[in-house]
Amino acid sequence: MAIFFDNKYYKIADSTLSDDKKSVLVDMDVYNTIEDRMREKNLAEGVKIFKEKVRNNVTSLMEELIEQTNSVQDIKTILNREIFLQMYPDIKIKVEQIEDLRREALLLIDSLGKENIDFESLKYRDKWSEFGLNKEMCKKLGFAGTFSLELECVCYDNLTELYNTIKSRIVSPVLDC
Repeated sequence: MAIFFDNKYYKIADSTLSDDKKSVLVDMDVYNTIEDRMREKNLAEGVKIFKEKVRNNVTSLMEELIEQTNSVQDIKTILNREIFLQMYPDIKIKVEQIEDLRREALLLIDSLGKENIDFESLKYRDKWSEFGLNKEMCKKLGFAGTFSLELECVCYDNLTELYNTIKSRIVSPVLDC
């Protein structure tokens, strides 16, 4: 669901109810062309699934690391990380591997759609491909920016109601798309 006005395409990205519950802040992603919006729409589910798999994998690896560390010494009692890792080089190697993978994972999660990513240069490309990443996802979307609007309290989790309220506040002609 999106709307078109002033020669741009707008899609609700987030809505936040104010603390006093009297207004809703709506953040919208803005696209330059219908092709940009449709490309984002076509990639959205795959990107969402990819990000979820990456987060789950990193979480699982961290849980395994914590378990391995706890089998040697309760992690809560480690006072100096560097000394501990020197004493247990196998754990140190695993920590370094996980941190390296985590850095690239965070880069992808934060950058997909916002920046061009060189798919071929990804260190963990094979792993990311298993999780659904492809070259098309690594291309920057035709994203023009964001648009925020504060609305009198409407049901902030009902997209139809939010779009209808937004359309009623815009002076320009608005089309659904």
